[in-house]
Amino acid sequence: MLPSHHKIREVVETAQFTDELRELEPNAIRADELFEGAVWVLCRNPEYGTKTGPNVWFLPMLGGNLVLRYTFDDDHVYFLSIQLSVESGAEEE
Repeated sequence: MLPSHHKIREVVETAQFTDELRELEPNAIRADELFEGAVWVLCRNPEYGTKTGPNVWFLPMLGGNLVLRYTFDDDHVYFLSIQLSVESGAEEE
């Protein structure tokens, strides 16, 4: 059994996240590849990203061109939103 700090959480995609991802990348296979790494990291260490507010975190992707916003609890990581970033927009909250 893994120690509690190595617990693997389940990733849950919200409807907003799914809609935004579909708009960004209509090719389903490419979309899956796009955030596969984020899933791997965040389900193991959700504090890897940057906290932007109470229980909201962000993770820059693709060299900062995309921003993934998420929250988590003891059992899950909830993908809230994925959006194109503007240079200053990724850190504005």
